[in-house]
Amino acid sequence: MKTSVLPVLVLPLALAACGSGSNDPLSVVNLPTNVTGTVLAVQLSASQSSETVDGVTTYTTSATEAQASDRTTTAGVTVQVDLTADATGSNTVEGRREVNSDTLADISTTGAMIRGGTFTDVAAVSGVTHFQNGNFGDASASSNAQTQLEGVSIFGADLASQVVLNDVAIVNLTSFDSASGEGVFGVGFIGNETAVANVPVAGAADGVYHGFLNSGQTIYNDGGTTRSLFIRQQGGSAVPAFDIIADFNAGTVTANVENIELYGIDPADSTNTIILNAAVDGFIMGGSITGNTITGTDIRFVDFADATVGSIISQQVAGGFFGANADEVALAGILEGAMSIDNGTATAVREYVFAVTAGGAQ
Repeated sequence: MKTSVLPVLVLPLALAACGSGSNDPLSVVNLPTNVTGTVLAVQLSASQSSETVDGVTTYTTSATEAQASDRTTTAGVTVQVDLTADATGSNTVEGRREVNSDTLADISTTGAMIRGGTFTDVAAVSGVTHFQNGNFGDASASSNAQTQLEGVSIFGADLASQVVLNDVAIVNLTSFDSASGEGVFGVGFIGNETAVANVPVAGAADGVYHGFLNSGQTIYNDGGTTRSLFIRQQGGSAVPAFDIIADFNAGTVTANVENIELYGIDPADSTNTIILNAAVDGFIMGGSITGNTITGTDIRFVDFADATVGSIISQQVAGGFFGANADEVALAGILEGAMSIDNGTATAVREYVFAVTAGGAQ
């Protein structure tokens, strides 16, 4: 997953820095960027909405069911993302550490889902890529009705606890077929893969990566209506802090998010949230290391005793190591299952899809 980068140094224009403690007055805009990566995906019935602001139309594709008609294997599909500066656009300097750069994205994939479903390749999709604190670049390219891309490589507003990925971005990739009303929903990662020779092996100390989660399609079927589900810290509003552990002796990578609640929006009161299943206490996602890649099927919700909650339909996990010396890790996972869900009115066994990515830096 090699990238060709031309660094562009953007002067601070006398703006104050975001946060404190840095003497670096420059933001680095890494364009053009040509990278490959891996995406896991499911195909679901879907609908699409659009919004036009200042003459620019963006599209959002949303699932309307929680039972997949097609899915990838744990190998996923390969995605190629080429980002270039939009010659008709500009760089907006929000602060000496932040730059929003108008970009054009070419997005293509190689490979298909088990039953042949694919993403739609698109070219020159206008969007904005966010650069901050040396991150890889958060690309937003959603102005094409067929395929949309969203990337994240920096998480958290507090500089003290911020997770910054320099060599990888986790991504949501979506395609929509207006004729069939089907959407292909993917979660994955793109970036500069670590050379296999530089990935630690048995005998090395565990790699501890400070992690964050990013949601793709996380939905459940409420009697024919698709509703969103989320996780948060027990009694809180955000996902609790967690580490992604690479056990190089065992050859495994695991993200174990503990002390969580599985919640959703109350169908009777959109200003209120409800606990969907009180037994859920944690979320686990992980796989086995082969060279510089990670694959597996261990993705699940667990209770206080780490027992799986509900039944499983499909489990997919993919990931990899990034940076010169495996300094960063990325995971993508799609969990399809069924569990007892309380929608605020009645409790029943309901199907769900939980597609997420995790990024981590040492």
